[in-house]
Amino acid sequence: MYYVFLFILVFNLINAKSNNYLNIKDLLNNKKIISKLKYEITHLSKEQLNNLIFTYNKAYKYKLNYVLSAISWEESKFGKIPFNFSDPSAGLYHNLIPTVLKRNNIKVNKYNINKMGTKLNNDREFAFKMAMAEINFWRYKEKMNLNDTVRSYNAGYRWKKHKKIRNNANIYLNKIILRIIILKWFFKNYNIKINMKR
Repeated sequence: MYYVFLFILVFNLINAKSNNYLNIKDLLNNKKIISKLKYEITHLSKEQLNNLIFTYNKAYKYKLNYVLSAISWEESKFGKIPFNFSDPSAGLYHNLIPTVLKRNNIKVNKYNINKMGTKLNNDREFAFKMAMAEINFWRYKEKMNLNDTVRSYNAGYRWKKHKKIRNNANIYLNKIILRIIILKWFFKNYNIKINMKR
């Protein structure tokens, strides 16, 4: 069922008719981008590879193994970039820190933002739990539409209201789908030990 879902998602992107953003078909035909991503995924540090396998295994039972792995790649390069101070966000999946604080009934202030950012960066189990909470929130809001879930994970409600943010959310979605495709290639062609929990 998951692969049918993924196929529909990729098919919709390939056939998307929009001049406002580069679609996945254009990206797949861009050899420079594909080569860059293949180089990245095949030259991970031991820590990055460990974080990838961690995410893949943890998300497998939720059928989000490729999606969350791709998000971790795009957001933090599997932990290489632990913080984005402009959001602010932190951890493997760059969870938005004020949202995490509110989700845990903690007051949003500078001290708690710094403290939570450190926790997200140091505790990947917690970061995964918060990423799943965010994904599940948007899956419910978007009625299980994975395309819109990924857009909303990145841009919240704003992408539906503002053209520029919608274009950026579409670009983000394309990046995630492209990384899913490269991840599938990577796992197929390299002897990566994973423990898929069925």
